[in-house]
Amino acid sequence: MTPYEKEQLFSLIHRQFPRWPSTFSKCWNETCQEQARGGHECQKCLEKKLESVSDKKTARKYMKIVLEMREIEVNLLS
Repeated sequence: MTPYEKEQLFSLIHRQFPRWPSTFSKCWNETCQEQARGGHECQKCLEKKLESVSDKKTARKYMKIVLEMREIEVNLLS
C-alpha cells in the first residue's frame, strides 16, 4: 500500500466515526452485512485493511483511538 493509499485509508476510517448523527447504508463489500457511512466500507472492513499494513493489535488500537477522539471532540464542541 502506497503512502497515499494509507492516507486515504486513515481518512475513510475517520469518516466512519461521525461527530453528529449521520446516514449509514450497507457496506460496499458485497459479502459484508455491516453498516457504513456514505456507502463506503464499514469499520470492520476498514480495520481489516489496516491490519494488512500493521498488525491486528495496532489496527484495533487505532480504531479505538479514533472513536475516543471523536467522543472528545463532541464533548469539546458541546
